[in-house]
Amino acid sequence: MESDALLESLLTDLEKVQKVCRESRLEELPEAGIEYLHANRDALRFILDQLYSKTNKSQRIALMERDRRLDSSAAHDEFLEIASHAVEMAVAWQEEGGRGIVEVSEDSLNMLLRALRYARHLPSVSTPFDLARSPIEFHGLKRAFGNFQQVSKEEWESVPWPVSDILYSQRKQEVFDALKGAGLDLKTRKITSLPTKYPQALERWTGDLIELLGYKMECDLAAVIAHSPWQRERFINGVDGKLNHESSLLIEAFRDALQELHEDLQRRPLSHAEGLALEEQLEPFREAVQELRSRVVSPDRPEPRPAIFEAMQKLQGGPKTIVKEIIMGDKNTNYGQAGAVGRNAHVHDVNFTQVWAQKSKDLDLPRLAQELQDLRKQMANKAETAEQYSAISAVASAEEQAKKNQGPGVLEYLSKAGKWALDVATDIGKSVAVEALKSSLGF
Repeated sequence: MESDALLESLLTDLEKVQKVCRESRLEELPEAGIEYLHANRDALRFILDQLYSKTNKSQRIALMERDRRLDSSAAHDEFLEIASHAVEMAVAWQEEGGRGIVEVSEDSLNMLLRALRYARHLPSVSTPFDLARSPIEFHGLKRAFGNFQQVSKEEWESVPWPVSDILYSQRKQEVFDALKGAGLDLKTRKITSLPTKYPQALERWTGDLIELLGYKMECDLAAVIAHSPWQRERFINGVDGKLNHESSLLIEAFRDALQELHEDLQRRPLSHAEGLALEEQLEPFREAVQELRSRVVSPDRPEPRPAIFEAMQKLQGGPKTIVKEIIMGDKNTNYGQAGAVGRNAHVHDVNFTQVWAQKSKDLDLPRLAQELQDLRKQMANKAETAEQYSAISAVASAEEQAKKNQGPGVLEYLSKAGKWALDVATDIGKSVAVEALKSSLGF
């Protein structure tokens, strides 16, 4: 097997191990991951030796300019020993009889992956090795949430996500209004009035937010079922990912709102919150989110309530009506490849890879990620309509793409954020975000 093909398969498998560790908060690798490292120890040793013997530190630093995903720590010569640690510990694990005697940490796997990503840039070299236990999910590796199946971009875009997003945004507005009346304003991220019985209020706020996320889960499942009732398993990762992303946004806003109140309560004598840490107050929320995610991927996951399907059908009015309403109407929301929105939209079928190739020199992704984070928070303070909440979600997705150095993905998500996002970015002086939004919207 050519080393580049072997290396890409190694990276794919080991990144799946890392995903399992991080989503399950495992500090040590699962047995399937350790066995995989042991089975491919010779190939891994060969690749690491090639990397650090055939290139010097200066050459490896130069590679960082070509690939911003590379970590600077792995450029140093002494990193070879650090990168090799996971492999050697897996060998020791096998020789010493397994778990409880020797452990292989997720951190050591992360160090190995840093080096392997540099090795991508080595010239292809024929090796005598074949990859063992690959793909790794067929040899015992299981995700806590979802599976390792993937769908194509075309398949993903064929699901009526815009309909489920609109339904969810409408419910989100209703829940936010109700919570504001109960003293929790998630738009400004403030507690507007202190309840007489704080523990009961905290329980009510948490319950309302979990119910909201449960509604999102049902909306997204309904979109999948409406599109492809017999292939819902293939889209479960997408449903889980959308749920996890939205829950992260909600818990961030919830934490910010509780922070100031929590500090005030801790200063009061005989406070209801005395001795109760902020993170402990948020723990029921996190546990409920994990339970929701487990329900999404479980074989006996719940069916969406009939009312959601009825609402989707009413909203669509036929498959083409909803697309026309969203893309060509007065809403500042865009789904799909349209490069501009509203009645004056004029850019269509944008190839975001080509746009990124033209604009990449002007858009520093690390700075853009920070500006998009600031923009998202400002938009959250200003949002009032369902369309504006959808725009916030698009900006948040673009922010994640920027953090992953995925330029075309940033532009594609920003094209869905619309002119309102551009107006807010302009108002708060986020120049890189403004430029990125203009490029994605065709201005």
